[in-house]
Amino acid sequence: MGLTSTSSREMFFSDCLVPKENLIGNEGEGTQVIGKTVVGWGFFGAAAISVGIARSATELAIKHARERAIAGQPIAVHQAVQFMITDMILGNEAAEAFLKVCAARADSTQGAAVINGFKAKLLASEMAVDVTNKAIQVMGGHGYCRDYIVERLFRDARGLTLHFKTSEWLRQDIAKAALGL
Repeated sequence: MGLTSTSSREMFFSDCLVPKENLIGNEGEGTQVIGKTVVGWGFFGAAAISVGIARSATELAIKHARERAIAGQPIAVHQAVQFMITDMILGNEAAEAFLKVCAARADSTQGAAVINGFKAKLLASEMAVDVTNKAIQVMGGHGYCRDYIVERLFRDARGLTLHFKTSEWLRQDIAKAALGL
């Protein structure tokens, strides 16, 4: 349905020998190391993809609003379109800034990658759904057709609210961390 341009696969390592000097963490603790490091950073990747999707949708909606004319005027002159474009721009900028803040926190604090990755991914992926939905609205019937890329961007954005962990699962994990549970 979405994310057709990404490749998610399961990986198996069997009979894989790693020299002692190349081990990350202690032998037998690989799952914990991956869970605390690699997986946390994966959420940042999903957040960055979400920001990119939203930025593309915003640019396409702006272009369409300038070019699409009804009754001799571009739809960009209408307040409702302007408000949606403004919300899209603000959503993009807020999510991008928050992603950078979370990445800086994760970089500077031991063990902070996972929770900050959760926060960045949750905010950015939900913002991307909102922005792509608004882009479809700005573009009207054109935005809904498969002939226009905004339709695919919406599917991709929606997929990112499910990828890794769902938004609901992330909310629960973020709340548990804040509450000390």
